[in-house]
Amino acid sequence: LQTRLQTRARHGLTTGLSYTWSKNMINTGENQGANSAQDARNLRVEWGNAAVNRRHMVVINHVYEVPFGHGRAFLSEGWLGHIVGNWNVSGVWGMMTGTWFTPRNPTEVSNAKDNCNGCPAERPNRIGNGNLPPDQRTIDRWFDASAFQVQPQYTFGNAGNNILEGPGYFNVDAGIHRNFSLSERWKATFRLEMFNAFNHANFNNPVSTINSATTGQISGTQPARSMQMALKLTF
Repeated sequence: LQTRLQTRARHGLTTGLSYTWSKNMINTGENQGANSAQDARNLRVEWGNAAVNRRHMVVINHVYEVPFGHGRAFLSEGWLGHIVGNWNVSGVWGMMTGTWFTPRNPTEVSNAKDNCNGCPAERPNRIGNGNLPPDQRTIDRWFDASAFQVQPQYTFGNAGNNILEGPGYFNVDAGIHRNFSLSERWKATFRLEMFNAFNHANFNNPVSTINSATTGQISGTQPARSMQMALKLTF
């Protein structure tokens, strides 16, 4: 499901909003194909959420013409308008629910993958939900590790693929730019761009291997704020 709303320029502001609800289910790819399945003879048990799937995504974009300077509502004339005027502020706001990940055993149990290089660890038995309520999730305990246990020797676990939801995502990329008319021939454009402008911590998925001292803990984040400036001359 996708929907999009967009407003035309009003008082110098143009905005757009898009919302996506999705549910992507797979049993192949992303380490879920026949070559890396828990049981290559039963791909039905590989059916689950795609690791890249996010249930809800909201993206807001905007461009705002600051109302100062030549041709705008205020300070359209005079030296002050040349200094503070004709700036534009733009931004893209992204808000998304988390991606999905799979609980794993610390070692192979089924004995079905001898000499298999690169095969993912097997899945354990699931004896509870595993997903904690949102208000109980912390970076030290993102999911309930007690909901999983290693299955008996020479068997496969019953936990599905990508049944645990990871941390959500919030990001703002912002930009400030201005066009300068230096002469009839020479023009300049200045840009200041900020990625993750609020320096918001977007956490990676936690350790999903059970029976470990770090099970359920988050130890990494996605990139912090970065900034860049550019000046372009055209003639």
